[in-house]
Amino acid sequence: MTKLFDVKANGEIIYWTKDYELFTILSGNRIQNVNHVKRLKSLILKNGWRKSSLLIVNKDLKIMDGQHRLWALKDIAKETGNVFEIGYVFDNSMTMKTIQTLNSAVLAWRPMDYIRSHIRLGNKNYQFIQNMIDEFPFTVTAVLSLISKFTGEITKEKFRNGEIIIKDADKPKIWNNAVCIKRLSVYYKSYNTATFITAMAFFLDKPGFDFDKFLNKLETHRDLLYPVTTVSAYKERIQYLYNYHNHNRITFIQA
Repeated sequence: MTKLFDVKANGEIIYWTKDYELFTILSGNRIQNVNHVKRLKSLILKNGWRKSSLLIVNKDLKIMDGQHRLWALKDIAKETGNVFEIGYVFDNSMTMKTIQTLNSAVLAWRPMDYIRSHIRLGNKNYQFIQNMIDEFPFTVTAVLSLISKFTGEITKEKFRNGEIIIKDADKPKIWNNAVCIKRLSVYYKSYNTATFITAMAFFLDKPGFDFDKFLNKLETHRDLLYPVTTVSAYKERIQYLYNYHNHNRITFIQA
C-alpha cells in the first residue's frame, strides 16, 4: 500500500493498492446488482480504469461507496489477469442514509435494496416484509399497502429509513389477510395489485363480512369484479358483489 497526497481531492489523503482483498462490504449496504457490475466491467474494459474513481471506506476498510466498482475490477482481474491500481479515501462520518443517497446518484436503490439492507442491520420488521414477499406473489407496494392497514400510513421516507414498526400481535392478522387475498387469484387475475389489496383489506376485518361467502359469489359472478383505477371504486365493486342477490344487504361503505 502506498500513500499519495492529491490537492485536487480537497486535501484528502488518497491511498493506493492492487490488493482488492483489503476491502470488505459494509453490513447493510445493498447486495450486488449483477447487471450493474456487467455494465461497469464493459466500460472499464472499453475505456480503461479512471484513477479519479475512488472508493470511500471507513476505518475498518469497509466500503461505504464503490462496492460495485470493486466487484467489477475483481471480475476483470479474474477473467483477464489485468489488475488495476485502485485509490481509496477514509470517511468515518458517513451514515447508512448518506450511503443510500450517494449510491442513488449513480444507480437508484430499488425497494428490495432497502428491505435487504435493513434486514442485514437486524430489523425484524423488514424480515417480516421479506417473508411476505417470498410467500405471496405481491409487489412490494402491495405488501406495504396491506401492512399499512395495521401500522398507519407508510411514507417513502419511513420505508427507506427503516422506521416501519409492526406489532407482533398484528403479524398473524396481516398474514391471514394475505392468505385470503391469494385465494381470490383463481377467480380474479388482478387480485395482487396494490389498489385491489388495499380495498380488500378494508373488508376483511369488518364485522359481518364473510370472506367465504364473498369467495363463492366471486366464483359464480366473476364478471361483476373487474379492474378499476381507485381504491374507492374497488370498494364499491366488492360491496356490490358481496350483496348481489341478497335480500338483507350489508352496507360497509356509503356509495
